[in-house]
Formats: sequence, structure tokens, C-alpha cells
Amino acid sequence: MHELLTQMVMKWARYGPEHPIDAADSFTRLTLDSLAIYAMETRLNSFCHEEMHPFVQAMQATLPDGGRRALRPLFMKKAMRGSENVFQENIQITQKTALDIVKTQRAHPSGKMSLVDLMLNGTDPETGEMMSNESIADNMITLLIAGHETTSGLLSFLFYNFLRHANTFHKAQKEVDEVIGRRAITVDHPSQLSYFTACLREMLRLTPTIAGTSISVQPDLTEDPILLGGSKYVVPRNVNFFYILNKIQKDPDIYRFDVEFFRPDRMSKVSFNKLPKNAWKVFDFRLANPNFKLGITQTLTIKPKDFFLHATLQKGIDPYSLGRMLSGDSMGHATVIEKHKQEGELEHSP
Repeated sequence: MHELLTQMVMKWARYGPEHPIDAADSFTRLTLDSLAIYAMETRLNSFCHEEMHPFVQAMQATLPDGGRRALRPLFMKKAMRGSENVFQENIQITQKTALDIVKTQRAHPSGKMSLVDLMLNGTDPETGEMMSNESIADNMITLLIAGHETTSGLLSFLFYNFLRHANTFHKAQKEVDEVIGRRAITVDHPSQLSYFTACLREMLRLTPTIAGTSISVQPDLTEDPILLGGSKYVVPRNVNFFYILNKIQKDPDIYRFDVEFFRPDRMSKVSFNKLPKNAWKVFDFRLANPNFKLGITQTLTIKPKDFFLHATLQKGIDPYSLGRMLSGDSMGHATVIEKHKQEGELEHSP
């Protein structure tokens, strides 16, 4: 993950401060590459090419149509032969690519503790059976689709809210500078970023990347009748209910009058732990278009539409020293500190 983050950040740095960066595209590449390495032991190298890997292109092409197909009556599916043929071709590309990866991994195991290795060698505790190649391939595709969409959407909306509310961005940046500084991030750092965690929670409250989900009565529940809301509502059996996260997480009785406002402090550890059950399901940046109005694009989940930003390296940092810092090189850190000292911005080296 650190390596992939470095690829993304260095690409931003080399673009320069005036190049508009497609935030959702960058974060999609980041999450796809991360999951591909962990779930498939495969490198997609999305930051090395403008075009996505053929597997990714096929997968992304199926997402918008996949949801729409479920709502179409059968006669429409038969009438839309061209669209259906393209959909099936893309499905075949994703399945064949994943299956080829599984076969290669089974023939030449890496011995790494990865998810694909666990699926290849794990057995069912009751039957002792192992997963088939086809089942492993399907699970790999599912994880890649579900994991990359939600995470890239989360990061995109977070940056949008940061740039619309500069005080929150500066506070988060200050916390990162104090906890991590100019050094390489480690697994011990995220748990220390309490304000940044609150920002993520507040973003998920304000703009959840999935619309909601359906629930139903548990089949083995013996209670009859089933009542909710202080016996105000009778819940029928064998009926699915769809709850809308955007409404649940903007309840003014819980979040007060400013439910539409991005206010991370309401999600601090103390405040977050007091919420009722089910109430919550290194650069300087600026918007490429100061008059940008948030629009939504949807595939499997939702993301900001046409959200571009500019990324300017902080004072005293150039792409070369940034690369050395990201690699954990203390000399890169020292170079930046020295520049700040020469410009009179620091009296003592940290």
C-alpha cells in the first residue's frame, strides 16, 4: 500500500500545481491496485499507464449495466441483443483473467500470506473440501469490485469536503504533520490520527457511498406480532425493507440543525460513542474549478462527478526530496528541514 501511495503522490507532484487532477480516477486506481496485489497477487500498474488494465476496463464496463439489467423485464433483455452481447463479453474477460491468475498461483504458489493463498489452501472446517478454481476466481472479482468502489468513493468525497471546508483540511493536515511529520507512514500511525478518523466518519455520515441496503425479519424469530418503534409499527414477515442511509444519518433529532454541514468534531471518539444505535452506518490542495457544484456519478456505488483538484507541494519540497521522504530516507527529511531553516521558518530541527 505504501508503494502504491508513493506512486500516486509522485505522479501528482510531477504534474505540477496547475494540472487538474481527476480525484475519483486517482483514488480508483489506488484502491484497484491495492486490492489486486492483496486479493490476486497481481499488479495492474494503473499509475504507469493512462489506459486501465484490460481486466479493469471490462470490469468497470459491466458495473453500470449490471444494476440496470436486474430492473429490465425479460422482453427488453431479448430486444437489447447488442448491449447484452457486450455485457457477456466483458464478463468473460473478467472471469478468464481471474481464472488464469488462480491457475498460475496454484501451479506456482508464492508462499505469501495473501488472500488468494488462503483461498487456494484453506479447507472447509466441516467437510474438509477446498475451494474450486472457479469459486476462487469469482470471490476475487467480487472483492475487487466491492472493495475498490466504496473506498475510492470515500476518499473522493472526503477531499471534496476538505476543499469546501478549508478549516477541517488544515486541522487534519496539522494532525498528520504532528503524528507522522515528513517521514514514511507506518502501521502504528493511523490509530493516532483521531481527528482524521472523525473526518472519515463524518464523510460517511454525510455522503455514504452506498444508497442503503435491504433488511428483513430473521426467519427463526419467534416473536409474533413483530413490533417496532414502541409498538407503533407492525413488521410483516417475508417482506424486505430498504433503508436509506442518507436519511437515517441526517436525523435532526440526533445531529441537530446542521445535519447537512461537514463538521468532523461531532464524530470525535467521545461524541461518536454516544450516538444511538444505527444512527451511523502532504499537499496543499485547491479546486480546479472554484465554482464547482457537487454532482454524482453512479456505477455500483456513487462518487463525485467531474471533481478535479490542483495539488501543490508544500513550501520547501520538490519531487526529488518528496520521493526520498516517501521511501523513508532520513536525508530527504533533513533536506526539507534545512530549506525551512534557511528561509527562517524553523528555529530547531524536530
